[in-house]
Amino acid sequence: MQSKFFASAGAVIIPLACATLVFPEYAKAQDAAILACVKDLQTKLKVSADIAFTECKQKSLADCIKSISDRNYVGDAIRKEGSGNLIDLGSNESRWLEGGAWKALGCQPFVPGPQRITQTMSSWNTNKHQWFRQAVCPQAFVELDQPIGITDAKLMCETDSIPQRIKDIPKKL
Repeated sequence: MQSKFFASAGAVIIPLACATLVFPEYAKAQDAAILACVKDLQTKLKVSADIAFTECKQKSLADCIKSISDRNYVGDAIRKEGSGNLIDLGSNESRWLEGGAWKALGCQPFVPGPQRITQTMSSWNTNKHQWFRQAVCPQAFVELDQPIGITDAKLMCETDSIPQRIKDIPKKL
C-alpha cells in the first residue's frame, strides 16, 4: 500500500518540481490548492497524476484569467525621466491616451516617444487626435479606466507576470 502511495505521490511531485525548475510559470503549481485538486481528481475519477495535474493546471489558469481580466489595466514606469517616471502603456494602441487624458492623470505626454494621429470628420469639421504611448508622471504607475481583457490576462497568467499592483487593486463590484 505504501509503495503505491509513494509511486502516486512521486508521479505528482516529480513533474511539479521539474516544471518549477524549467518553466517559472509553473511555480504556482506547488500551491496546495493544485495538489489538493490533483489528489481529488485521482480519487474521484481514478485518473493518472499527470492527467489530473493537467486538468487542475487548466482550471487554475482559467481561475487566474477570470480573476484579473475585468480589473483595470495598470501602466508601470519603465525608467526615470527628468524629475518623474516614464510610464509606458505598451504596444497595444487601443490603450494609448490623448494628451488631455494623460494630463488628467497628472502626467505630461512624452513627445519623443511613440505616438499616432487620427482624424475624425463630420459634415462641418475635422478633429485631429494625438495619442501617446508614454508620459512622464510623478507617480510610478497609472491605473487606466480600461479592463485588462482576456488576451492580456491570459498572457499574464501563463507567464506568471501579474504585477503586484494589479493584485492589490480591489475587484470591481
